[in-house]
Amino acid sequence: MVNLQAMGRKAPLRTYLAALAASGLIGAVAAGIVGFTLNLGGIGIAAAAIVTAVAVALTVWICLLWWHGLDEAAREAHKWAWWWGGTAGTLLGGLGIIGLSIVGDADGRLPGGLASLSQVDGIRLAVVTVLLLQVGGYGVAWAVWWLARSRG
Repeated sequence: MVNLQAMGRKAPLRTYLAALAASGLIGAVAAGIVGFTLNLGGIGIAAAAIVTAVAVALTVWICLLWWHGLDEAAREAHKWAWWWGGTAGTLLGGLGIIGLSIVGDADGRLPGGLASLSQVDGIRLAVVTVLLLQVGGYGVAWAVWWLARSRG
């Protein structure tokens, strides 16, 4: 078994990429199994829930191993970036959702190319957009944190 804690102290980027790849693989396998089991009816929904719970637990475990292998400076950079970047992404995504919820015609349809979306598809699009903005904001804030400290 790979010791991510020991490896993280020696090669943080390699450790991060290994944790990211393992998490992605777990997500891909889980998504495939869930997609198959949902076609099985009621028992499939229960199986999908169990597979999803196991995949989340494994991914959290991998992330904890990675986190414990980081030094204090790297931990602070990630915490700062998630706080400021994630918050900014949430704000921008929330403003977009609010903006889209107050525009539209008398029937409540959105303007332009969004008019063809169902309510469920609109919600899915909004959730993915907020998540992407959070991750993007995190990436920008993380880079700003390190750049501000590397100029010293």
